[in-house]
Amino acid sequence: MDGNIKVLNNIKPEEYFYLKNGRILKNLYELTNSLASMDDEIFRFHVNNEKNDFSEWIRHVLKDEELANQVSRLRNRKAILRKISKRLLISGKKKKSAFEKPFFLGKLKRQKISR
Repeated sequence: MDGNIKVLNNIKPEEYFYLKNGRILKNLYELTNSLASMDDEIFRFHVNNEKNDFSEWIRHVLKDEELANQVSRLRNRKAILRKISKRLLISGKKKKSAFEKPFFLGKLKRQKISR
């Protein structure tokens, strides 16, 4: 399976990430949303000097070794959020480039909508 697609889509239920507060994460987008609003207690439960649960999930479930290595070195919520967001941006561009620009978009831009 293409790694770019894997990080953009939901994973199987048995691979979901369960946060300490019970929230369930099914993909990297949900992880970024959670990191943005997560309180420090929840973050420190998953990321501390002994472990980084997020990097382990990225490595073993999403199979993105490069991102997992980058995230594993980070202990700051905002830094992890930035790193994952950058990866999502790159993955999204690669996914879109496979299809290029749909033929109908050019027509939509030229059409004037009258009401």
